[in-house]
Amino acid sequence: MNDKSSETDKKVPMVCKPGMKIAVLGSGKVGVVFASGFVDLGHNVVLASRKNKDEKGLEWIKSVNSSPLASISDYVNAVKVSDIILLATAGMGTISAIEMAGGDSAFNGKIVIDATNPIDENFQLVGGVGTSNGETIQAKIPSAFVVKAWNHVGLECFYKPKPAVGIKPTMFICGNDQGAKKRVSELLFDVGILFLFLFLFLFLSM
Repeated sequence: MNDKSSETDKKVPMVCKPGMKIAVLGSGKVGVVFASGFVDLGHNVVLASRKNKDEKGLEWIKSVNSSPLASISDYVNAVKVSDIILLATAGMGTISAIEMAGGDSAFNGKIVIDATNPIDENFQLVGGVGTSNGETIQAKIPSAFVVKAWNHVGLECFYKPKPAVGIKPTMFICGNDQGAKKRVSELLFDVGILFLFLFLFLFLSM
């Protein structure tokens, strides 16, 4: 009898070491999915909102069984204690959130993952084509390393997506710092997106 596990049973080792300090700005559905996934990977996660201990944040703490890796905070403190910040705010509220967190000086040297899209409450594109939201954010916080990712897929694809048999999940990312893109690509690998294509331009159109 062969006791070897099949290829599908093998657990893929993580690239990122557990214990990274990650802040997720935005406590809506998008932010909660990201925050829960990162806690599941063993990272220290702060789910942040405009005010500390909001109802959504408290509900999230319960949903992860009050994990010692999970905490909630306002934007300022979340950014202060984290090395990687994921923007999961409403598209038109992103710049405001960055300002509330302390602006460029607060994000100095940090990796900022931009998962937002510049759309209004009616899901209409704001700003038109030719202006990248990622570029706008990078200009707002020039001392940070902005990487665009996850903005072009739905919630079900954020964490350990389940594609059709034989299809390997892929993700477009973009940014202007190779080191930051490498860190984000490693995090993508750990959430189950096994193959990665780096977009050749600075940012996606969104």
